Order: sequence, then structure tokens, then C-alpha cells
Amino acid sequence: MSKTQLWYKNQRVTALPPAVHGSAQWQLGRSEAIGASEVGAVLGVSKWGGLLDVVRSKRNLRAGIVDDYDNDAMAFGRDFESFVIRAGMKKLGLTTMSAPLCYTESESLLDGNVSATPDSLIIDVTQQDADGRDLVVATFEAKVDRSGANWQEVNDFGFADLEPGDVRLQYYLQCQAQLMVCGCERGYLCVATGLGYDRFHLIEVFADATVQQTIREACDAAMAWVNDSAGRWPAASDSDSLATLAATIQPKQTTDSLLVSGEIEAALEEYVELNRQKKELEDRQEQLKKKVVAFHAESAKLHTASGVKSSFSAESSKVAFDAKAFEEAEPELAAKYQKTVTRSGGALITAPRGKKS
Repeated sequence: MSKTQLWYKNQRVTALPPAVHGSAQWQLGRSEAIGASEVGAVLGVSKWGGLLDVVRSKRNLRAGIVDDYDNDAMAFGRDFESFVIRAGMKKLGLTTMSAPLCYTESESLLDGNVSATPDSLIIDVTQQDADGRDLVVATFEAKVDRSGANWQEVNDFGFADLEPGDVRLQYYLQCQAQLMVCGCERGYLCVATGLGYDRFHLIEVFADATVQQTIREACDAAMAWVNDSAGRWPAASDSDSLATLAATIQPKQTTDSLLVSGEIEAALEEYVELNRQKKELEDRQEQLKKKVVAFHAESAKLHTASGVKSSFSAESSKVAFDAKAFEEAEPELAAKYQKTVTRSGGALITAPRGKKS
């Protein structure tokens, strides 16, 4: 992607000096603000760290302690994310040369105590300022997620009802921070859970002023700790107060869902209850199986008077093709051998947070 001169609706935003990702200069630039990817940690909803980790990291950078931030795994992740960007943009019907909308690489941006570097930016080449710079109209973030999170649920119902520690909430907050810094009303989060277009989830994220105000307050509080003249560290109570602030974040549900009652409501409620009972039965079944396996130390074969039988198989190994490793090592080649599979339609039924076991 060629470098394009850009302008943003957020007139407070400034561009940080260009730097190679992971370099010392790049890391030092991150010491002056809370990055969009760090917002979840500051608010206490990230599974990868918290407020104290963010404050310590930025103080270390200012002290000249620069980590070996980059490695082969991270470099591969960025390379694969570039593939995700192309796949997502293809779904949107955009290229780097399309018009009036096209996409281009992002620059690192700063707005107060918040910084952001989206993976890509969507611009409108027909909207230019007096200097001929193209208007940024949407952000684009690419992710590769192997956590098993249900992205189809988010695709269908939005980001509401997500618990702290859920990677989907972490990415939602990152996108909101990016939208705030860029001054965009919408952005896209493209998540690949594997190869093949049926495993790419392209989710539209709309700016939420209330959520963004919470993010700005949290980042201001975090940077106040980074800049603390006495060198004090945030206590657990400080993290708790930001986590309490995070609890006020209520991502909006999609508005095209129909409220049902009567027979359909009863069917949905019964389905959820049966699902809960099924999980309890499966857990109990697994406990009983472990007990039987342990008793097989007495004999390889067991039976009861009624005719129930159990036979023991010792641990074994075999050589198998590692499709996941192949997809990660050779994404372009693996993509050539993907095929389109038609899935039958159906309903995704989920329990509200209070009813999940």
C-alpha cells in the first residue's frame, strides 16, 4: 500500500513520527500515551495485563529500558494480519486503487493521552481538504483469534453482555479508541479464526460517545500514574476504581432483533435450560469415566452383572497432518486449496449472562 496524505475529522489528532514496528523509536513513542490496544488492560478487562503492567511498561520505556518487543511469532502475526486485511477489504469490495473509497496504510496517531494505529484506514478520495489530503472515513482492524470465542454471536447480536477477560470486549474497546482518535463514525473489525472466507468475521463497529468518554477518562487516569512526580505506583484500589468505570460500559445490541413472547419465548427458555442440564450431565459423565479409567489398573476389561462392559486402551501416538500449523506457515498456499462448503441454516441460541453456567 502506498503512503497517502490523510486528514481526519478529529482536528486535535497529530501524527507521531514514522518508526519501524517494534523498534526502540516506536516503543518510545508509545510511552507518551495509552495505546488503543492497552485500553482493555487499563480498564481491567484484559486477560493479558492490567493497569500496573501498563504503568510499569511506560516508565521503563522512559528510563531507557526497551524490551526486545519483536520476535518471529509477532512478525508472522503481522504478516498474516496483512492477509486478513486483504480478505476483509475484498468482502467490502475495496482495493488500494478503488474509488471513491479505497484503503491505505495507517499512521500512528495521538490525541491527548490516547494513541492509535489501526491496521488500515478507509479513505474517500473525493473528499479532500485545502492541502489535497484525503479524508479518513473508517478504521479497519485485523485480528487472528484462536481462543475459541464465538464471533458469530457478536456478528449477529453485537458486543453487549461480554464479561471482563473476553477477548471480544478487549478488541471492541480497541476499536472504539481508534474511532475516537481518528474521529470516525464507523470502523471494521475483521477476525480470522482460520483460513477460508467462511472463517473470516467482518464486523461493523459504530462509534459510541459514552464508551469513548469512559476510555478517555481511564487513559487520563493511567497517564497521571505514569507521570506521578513522586514515582508512586497504583494500588489495587486504583485498578478496582477503573474496573468499576469499565463496568459502566454497555455496548449497544443490534437493533434488528425482535422481542418475542408466548410459545417462542417458552421454547427459547426451555432450550437454554436443557443446554444447562446437558452440560451438568456431561460434566458428571466425565467424572464417572475418570473413576472407571482409574479402576482399570485392576484389569484391562470390566463388566457388570447387567452386561455393561468397559475395555481399556493404553495411550498411543500416530503421525498426523498439522493443518493449523500449515495454515499459519503457508497461508497463501493453504488458501489455494480451500473449498466452499454449504452449511444448512439454523439458529444460534445463547443464554443471557445471568443464566450461563
